[in-house]
Amino acid sequence: MEEFLILRMIKMKKNSKKGIEFVFDLFEATRHQKFRQVILPKELVSYASRLYALYEQNPALVVPEGELIPEIKPSSQDAVFSFSGGKDSLAAFLLHKDKFEPNIICTYIQGVSPKYPEEFSRAKQIATTLDIKLSVLKLEVDNKTWLPESVIKNQLIYAMILDNRQTLPKAIGFGGTKAVGPQSMAFYHDSPSAFELFHSFAQVGWGQHELLEFVEDEIESYRIIDAKRPDLFNLLTSCMCAADEKSVIRKNIQGKFRVILENEYDCGQCYKCAEKAMISKKFFHRTYSEEYIRFCEEVLIDKVNSPYHMNGIPKDYLAKLDIKIR
Repeated sequence: MEEFLILRMIKMKKNSKKGIEFVFDLFEATRHQKFRQVILPKELVSYASRLYALYEQNPALVVPEGELIPEIKPSSQDAVFSFSGGKDSLAAFLLHKDKFEPNIICTYIQGVSPKYPEEFSRAKQIATTLDIKLSVLKLEVDNKTWLPESVIKNQLIYAMILDNRQTLPKAIGFGGTKAVGPQSMAFYHDSPSAFELFHSFAQVGWGQHELLEFVEDEIESYRIIDAKRPDLFNLLTSCMCAADEKSVIRKNIQGKFRVILENEYDCGQCYKCAEKAMISKKFFHRTYSEEYIRFCEEVLIDKVNSPYHMNGIPKDYLAKLDIKIR
């Protein structure tokens, strides 16, 4: 049974606020990567200052004049996982679940990915297969908000999960990797350091809880899933292609490269599909045409030192996939 928790953004003017209100202030101040001055409590300044600096913004725009009002909630033994149904969130769940069963809650944030409506269906399908409860936190935002582009997306989700619970979880888990790869190259909010700095703030704002350890890299995510639940492998995707364009692109890729894409959610063309194919070939003995493998290699090589991301794909990550930079 799904729980629908409604969250509305309320902009407050006072400088003494709860944690969620300060996080929304930071969201507003960084919306569409147009950085503005923001008043924050000292507990959130380290995270925000690092964020501003990485985007080459003046850290002095982060004004440490806010006062955090902690929210006192009764503690629980629950482990709460942010669960999108993607490989990293599934790997995190499988890695840590034995420690916390049966006190596990997986939360899907509905409204984060409007371009990918199939994501919710896939997350529910995986949750049903795993026989786990999937609570749904429904994000209500105005039409000017585009959360996937937010530079604090994952930390906003972190705050939303804690704020909407009646009790404080013992631990909270997110799909993430320690090493930088294609999945984690685009934004600071994907990085372990961002989560660690935000966790320090969350410890004060909501109470003491454990931030569960990330997997080593995206290759390790696939290994964990293949070892623990290989039946879910073909439900996994991180495809970047919009749902209304996917079928045409997928058909073209399959025809051009004489390849069969087992997963109906994969377009076969984006860098995340290319990475999945290369990992599947090297570590899980999937076979693809030579033409398609060369295509995937070029897609990933093109992302090395990409000017459109804060970090390109590291060359040592491509080396793990036997991809040589020519």
